[in-house]
Amino acid sequence: METFVMRQALLAVFLASHAILSAQDWALINPAYKYNYSNDGTDTISNQIFVTQIDTLGVDSFRYSLNRITEPCDTCGTGNWMVLLRLEEPQFLGGDVIRSEGVWHFTSGLSITVLPEASEGTIWLLDTANGVWAEMGPTLVGTVFNALEGRRAIQLSSGDSIVIGQDNGILHWPSGHDLIGINGPDIGAKTPGLTEFFPYANGDVLQYAAWHGGCDAIGGCFGDRRDYKYTVASDGVVQDSAVVFEGWIIQHTDHYFQNDLWSPTIHIHDYLNEATTWTAGVPEFPWPELMYSYPGQLVRTTHRVSPVDTWPILCVAEHGMDATGRYIIGCRSLGDGSFFLFDQEPQAADNGYWAYSGPE
Repeated sequence: METFVMRQALLAVFLASHAILSAQDWALINPAYKYNYSNDGTDTISNQIFVTQIDTLGVDSFRYSLNRITEPCDTCGTGNWMVLLRLEEPQFLGGDVIRSEGVWHFTSGLSITVLPEASEGTIWLLDTANGVWAEMGPTLVGTVFNALEGRRAIQLSSGDSIVIGQDNGILHWPSGHDLIGINGPDIGAKTPGLTEFFPYANGDVLQYAAWHGGCDAIGGCFGDRRDYKYTVASDGVVQDSAVVFEGWIIQHTDHYFQNDLWSPTIHIHDYLNEATTWTAGVPEFPWPELMYSYPGQLVRTTHRVSPVDTWPILCVAEHGMDATGRYIIGCRSLGDGSFFLFDQEPQAADNGYWAYSGPE
């Protein structure tokens, strides 16, 4: 009996492997997915790649435009009130991919041709700019994200390799990037959604505080602080895009200090008794754009805390993990402990950079 069960199990594995090896579709990028990569061997997402636009070039020929990032210049030394940024920079797969029958050409920032369906032993010029040749390896079956998948290693004359999967596209790229998860099928490491960032239930209370201030030339200091309190309504979280609340409390304090005199003025606005509820998602949460950002994206927000505060500022999104393993999204440090830029018209600078006012 045990021998029969073992034979049946081996037969099932053989049939699954044969089905995988027999299929021919090796799509390196699925336009419906967002691919999450790590460049340091951990589960931290350093890059997210996805298609932003599809152009039809001909019969079975398409151009995929890929999402791009912003790169601050950390060594330009422009002073405390100016930051240089390179906008719309391609990531490690380039800015565009041209897909035709059995050929994937990665362009805009590089020039790499991948032939995922080539026969074992096929040799071709992979990187025309650097003269790197490629040789296709055999198709082997392995486990990727806890599922069997056909895999092929493409050996490069540079000593590195590209590894592709039949179901999950590019598993390893010579730049040192490894696929660790995909948003869409939601496998492996992925960027969390609203319900994961805000796992609220009926009656939960959220409290925020926002403040700013400054001093004038004659020794007077001024500013204001606003405290917010929201209560989650009985409807709770709606799908994965919004939270329903029942009113809010806002306490607004203005202050002015000069010649040892302190003059705070407090204004309290209470809307808890409103008959209607309101729904918060984008753009009602503080910095909601960060919630749906990808690493390196230039994020613009007009909301610090809704429903009243507006202040258009920019930051470069940074993703990571904290010491407890929680997924965190914030703004990249621009030096001197600053994170934000003023959303004003930038000025063209040298070497493809744009100068923004800030940091703040």
